[in-house]
Amino acid sequence: MERSQVVFFPTMWTIVHPISEKSPLHKFKSEDLLEKDTEFIAVIKAFDESFSQSVYSRSSYKAYEIKWGEKFTYLAKRDLKGISIYVGRIDETFEVDLN
Repeated sequence: MERSQVVFFPTMWTIVHPISEKSPLHKFKSEDLLEKDTEFIAVIKAFDESFSQSVYSRSSYKAYEIKWGEKFTYLAKRDLKGISIYVGRIDETFEVDLN
């Protein structure tokens, strides 16, 4: 996870895979993944307590869909009225420095 501590369970999560020396992606550059027609598959299994059942999600991402050096904008805002989520900005990102 991107956060080292969670005070409450947020409504959205961003899963991050750090590219360190232990990562299988460590020695690859974006050009390598494009050349090899790489595909990432994310499978998520969760439990919905309200319906008492497991929920599954499967997504596929090709190398050309990966944005290098970008991070998703945090969409949740908490104020006196509660929590608001700006779904119109769900694909919004901003640039970050790569190590």
